[in-house]
Amino acid sequence: MSTDLITYLNYMSTWDTESDDNIKRVIEEQELFTAMGDFQSDSVVDKEFKMLTDLAMEVRNHTIAADAAAVSAIWSFGLSMAAFAVLETTEMIEKSVISSKSKELNEKLKTIDTDIAAGINPSVSSYINKYKANNELISAKAPKGLDNRRCRAIFMQFMAHVHRSAGKLDVKSFKTYAESARKLFNSPEIEAVYAALDKLNLSGKADKDILEFINFLKGWSFPDQWAVSIVRTLSFGVMVYKLNIANEEIRVC
Repeated sequence: MSTDLITYLNYMSTWDTESDDNIKRVIEEQELFTAMGDFQSDSVVDKEFKMLTDLAMEVRNHTIAADAAAVSAIWSFGLSMAAFAVLETTEMIEKSVISSKSKELNEKLKTIDTDIAAGINPSVSSYINKYKANNELISAKAPKGLDNRRCRAIFMQFMAHVHRSAGKLDVKSFKTYAESARKLFNSPEIEAVYAALDKLNLSGKADKDILEFINFLKGWSFPDQWAVSIVRTLSFGVMVYKLNIANEEIRVC
């Protein structure tokens, strides 16, 4: 389970020296996200996907030459390509036949996320536009092997932690915590945390095992209070979400 902590620290440590302007960009995206609130999207999604399905049926005997931009547009809104996968048989791909309707379908795939967002409300539309604009920046900071979705998951977790712990999310607090992540990632002290997490993972996760780990965290120190906060928050997150240790068990211990 140490891999979760290692991956988190590795990625966030790359933001330590990022420019203020780029950090402002991602903070603005986070602010748009938290300000969206609840919204109804079913009717808009149904309408857009009906259009896609109609187009797909028109090119069912041709290759759907969906390029990378088209596919990534779907993922940015969390939607599935499954409805179209059945159309891309080996025989169709080998033909490499692209009809005018296939081109039309590709164009729709490239914009469906923004089309859906615009149909919901202006707040959602603004968020999706900002989200897409930041994708390249967020991915560019990733260590080899880390995809955009994992980067974003780490990133949102990091910003939520900064906001909760510092009481605000701005460039200064962002950089303070990113610097702490870098210090942790490059420190010999963090190895003990990795080892303790892995030991808990391999244990029977009985009360005594949980208590041993909690006592370890209480006693673990580092010359950076924000770094200690990061380690404790992430470690408890691993316990609950990765090791399936209930909050009640942690509280009892």
